[in-house]
Amino acid sequence: MTCLPVPESLQPYIERVTFTEGHAAHEGVELMLTAAGLVYARADRKRGSMELARWLIAQPLWQGRRTQKNVADEISTHALYAHWPLLGKRANPVNIEYFQNWPVSLVLAARDRLLSKLRRI
Repeated sequence: MTCLPVPESLQPYIERVTFTEGHAAHEGVELMLTAAGLVYARADRKRGSMELARWLIAQPLWQGRRTQKNVADEISTHALYAHWPLLGKRANPVNIEYFQNWPVSLVLAARDRLLSKLRRI
């Protein structure tokens, strides 16, 4: 895992960002948004989430071929649900997979959690 310094222009919106190696299917970027970042990504979807996605994809550590719009949609959706009961704990930080487009990544994560719980029974 590699923590990346956040540029000054994005520091009001990003608390931290961590890139993984990308060896496993579910690996990617963990993007922890600040309270202002949640508002920015949620209220100004075209500008806020697109700017965050553009910056993430431009990093040398980024892997995969997801589009900027797809990554931006995932960021803005997570920002939208960050204050909802039960969903909030999983909405921020935003875990953006390198190789799984949104919302397929959400469906696969839900399936994996369900299977894990069933195996324990």
